[in-house]
Amino acid sequence: MSIGSTPAVVTDGNETASTSSSCRSSLNSVASYFKRAVLYESNSKRKTDIDKALTEVVAKDVKPYNIVENESFIKYTEVLDPRYKLPSKTHLRDVLMSNLYKETSAKLSLIFQEVLDVSITCDLWTSSANASFLTVTGHFVYNYV
Repeated sequence: MSIGSTPAVVTDGNETASTSSSCRSSLNSVASYFKRAVLYESNSKRKTDIDKALTEVVAKDVKPYNIVENESFIKYTEVLDPRYKLPSKTHLRDVLMSNLYKETSAKLSLIFQEVLDVSITCDLWTSSANASFLTVTGHFVYNYV
């Protein structure tokens, strides 16, 4: 070791190491690089699977698109998987929900090709705010054994 150089100090993680400012700056930039690098790639299978699960939660539980902007939901997601970055509400609405709609519509089209009979019921009603609604429901038996 040369005179005037700062020795590297190894710690167990509970105490602070004494290092030069240029070394600390370098460590901070390396740490920030790795922090950014650990996020899932946008086209990775894991990110795609989580995006699909999120989309199904929003669709099936009738959650608002801005759930991805909710501070506690963001924290919850970070705790579950720190490598996952939530999509924006516009990406959730315009891309992910659109993809789920197309996928579900294609599945239903295949099912409807095998259905012989459909029973349809209609219901007319008015809300307490005096808005009128028409509900149409279709029932059918599929794959009955």
